[in-house]
Amino acid sequence: MAVQLELRVKKIPITRIMLPEVLCKLVKDSSGLNYELVIDDIIDGQYRTLLYNKETLKPTLIRASDAVLLSVVSGIPLYMETELMKRQSVLYNENSRGVSLPVNTISDEMLQSALDKAIADENYELASHLRDEKKRRNKGENNDSK
Repeated sequence: MAVQLELRVKKIPITRIMLPEVLCKLVKDSSGLNYELVIDDIIDGQYRTLLYNKETLKPTLIRASDAVLLSVVSGIPLYMETELMKRQSVLYNENSRGVSLPVNTISDEMLQSALDKAIADENYELASHLRDEKKRRNKGENNDSK
């Protein structure tokens, strides 16, 4: 996906005849591109993204990475729900050596691994936070199965 985006960002001429561009041109010529992309939730650590037909309001699920590429190729606007953006944002620290990730975006396996490491490192504050996230997820799964 990164290579595909790089081709478009660098405006490499071959992209004009690649499948995404050709399909977007066909759709635009036959029906217009009256769509928008909305990232509206996180489910199992993955952003849920919907492609909406603005005339019929019919949503179609699409992977977030594919939505970004589709937006770049077609010019279809890509939005994120305000509350989700606030929930997922992290403070920028110029002197930071790493990048913070919202804990709700990592997989269950990564969460367990981080919890195990926090306990091994005796970082009990972090371990408590990660444990709470595990409980929240388990509670959500139990509510979904009812």
